[in-house]
Amino acid sequence: MYFGFLNILKPPGMTSHDLVAFLRKLLGQKRIGHSGTLDPNAAGVMVVAVGDATRLLEYLDDKVKRYIGLVRLGQVTDTYDAAGVISGEQKKSTITWSELEELAASMVGCQMQLPPLVSAVRVQGKRLYQYARSGQAVNRPWREVNIYDLSLYPLETKPVYGYGDLLRIKVSCSKGTYIRSLAYDLGEKAGTGAHLAALLRTETDRFNITDSLTLEELTTLAEEDRIAESLVPAEKVLPFPILELATVEVKLVANGNSIRRNLSLDSGTLLALMDSGRLVAVAVFDQEEDGIGVIRPVKVLRHA
Repeated sequence: MYFGFLNILKPPGMTSHDLVAFLRKLLGQKRIGHSGTLDPNAAGVMVVAVGDATRLLEYLDDKVKRYIGLVRLGQVTDTYDAAGVISGEQKKSTITWSELEELAASMVGCQMQLPPLVSAVRVQGKRLYQYARSGQAVNRPWREVNIYDLSLYPLETKPVYGYGDLLRIKVSCSKGTYIRSLAYDLGEKAGTGAHLAALLRTETDRFNITDSLTLEELTTLAEEDRIAESLVPAEKVLPFPILELATVEVKLVANGNSIRRNLSLDSGTLLALMDSGRLVAVAVFDQEEDGIGVIRPVKVLRHA
């Protein structure tokens, strides 16, 4: 059985659920999960955990995500992207490039964002897209997000921009940010209206698109029985200090028992416990009054 993480380039037109189903069939392994969903029409980096690594997804450092996208001015859709139905058009509104850059700069920082109605956000136990499909009205919850950087790039040099024009955007943002909503908000501020025409996620969870594998490449690796070569070891992904265990400690940890070590760490620090370079558990360190710390396993891994 495989154990580790895959850096996959999800193609547009495939849901995150579809991707997991594809991998379960390809790898012949049921325990597969992913970190951070991508809209079906978006492409880009998807981090997939295989085997017992699915238990480690909650520890991934996914505070910063990066995207490249296209925003079309002059048209608003009900989904805030190109997959939706046009719900508004501003054929006469125009704005200069310098004004657009000023608006983008004003959107950097902490802000409250309204998620698209067609999204997976839960309200009273139902997804927002379920309300949208049934035509039910619902109050969408505002959520705090952080835009670390928002840069605009023109596809062609013009004095003014308006209906039909495409802008390339580069975004660095916090987890939970909807780039569709960001495109919509930019259009609202510009007075032209806008929607997200295309989106590519280039980085998340320390995984970069330059190292990602296409589904075709993964299929070839599976056919050649080389999937193990593409798996990223869990200890390289987890943002924890690494502690190599002695042989007697390995047996104790494997049975869920605590061990004692004199370490210069704060209480509550999480550790990646290793046995000859192999991750065996995630543990929490607590400093005791006698100066010797206690290391308590919180997740013991059972991979072969």
